[in-house]
Amino acid sequence: AVLATTPDASWLAVMSTLRLTKAAAEMPAALVLVSPLADLELDAHEGFRAGAIAGDLMTAPRLERLASRLSGLAPGTAFPQQPPSASTLHRLSPSWQALAGLPPVMVLWDKKELLGDQVGVFVQRLRESEVAVLEQARDGLGHGWLRLAPWSTPEGRLDMQAISRFLVQSGVK
Repeated sequence: AVLATTPDASWLAVMSTLRLTKAAAEMPAALVLVSPLADLELDAHEGFRAGAIAGDLMTAPRLERLASRLSGLAPGTAFPQQPPSASTLHRLSPSWQALAGLPPVMVLWDKKELLGDQVGVFVQRLRESEVAVLEQARDGLGHGWLRLAPWSTPEGRLDMQAISRFLVQSGVK
């Protein structure tokens, strides 16, 4: 199983597993994705344009830097005269891939974080692709609630227990 607790780690987990699918290689038993960055075309999503909830760890500039790195720009490098095209960003984004064949996926996210609406679209795409999906959507905790101190809040404890159950049900030993 792959447990990815950051947007970029989740992006890497999905994109790597998709490559394994195409290569007909051995797959992880399950993916657990926390607030995945599913679409590098950030401006296409209302949540990104509208901004995050107050005090959220994932700010717009931070997310833009992350998307720049994942789209192939070196850290600290400005976009060339024009940013990558939408087709380039789609090619690098899990939401725009053929998702059928992925192992069961658990997605934990907050509806009010910058990534909220794109994660909702990604979950819907997984379902349309007939991938087994367990969705745990919070409403107002902000980005990173599970990484900060998962056992220190009732929500974090419930999420950690849900992850454990999901992994066991997916055959992870």
